[in-house]
Amino acid sequence: MKRLTIFLALFVLAVQINAQIAGKLTQIINTEEATYGQASYMTAVAVGMALETDSYETCFDILKDENLIAGNHSLKDSITAKNFADMLSKTWNINNSIFYRITKHPRYAFKQMKAAGVIPSNYYPNRILTGTEMLNIITLSLEKFNIDGRN
Repeated sequence: MKRLTIFLALFVLAVQINAQIAGKLTQIINTEEATYGQASYMTAVAVGMALETDSYETCFDILKDENLIAGNHSLKDSITAKNFADMLSKTWNINNSIFYRITKHPRYAFKQMKAAGVIPSNYYPNRILTGTEMLNIITLSLEKFNIDGRN
């Protein structure tokens, strides 16, 4: 009886955690203007720097502490295509162009990802991404680049 009670309690807990993770991803996908918090969550979880159960704030703080988010942005600021490309370039093992290595300007990370076909050709650098666009960029990045973890 005791085993059955423990099993049921763990099952209910697992279902709750899974529902929270699915809810978080659904919220990101449905957003019209993706935020730095959402981008941080997707990036940090994808590379293994954070757990799926971590909050946006925790993931943002992890990336901010590692100097992977350029500028003085807050958790709730909308993220642009060039800044998201920069975040991915700094977080993942992406072989960047010579101009990016020299200047560290987000525009060159954006240009490289656009040339690689990760970012659609009709996007401009200051475009504010939707949640779906952000997910598509991450998915294509995983396919195009040899992303095997943190630099």
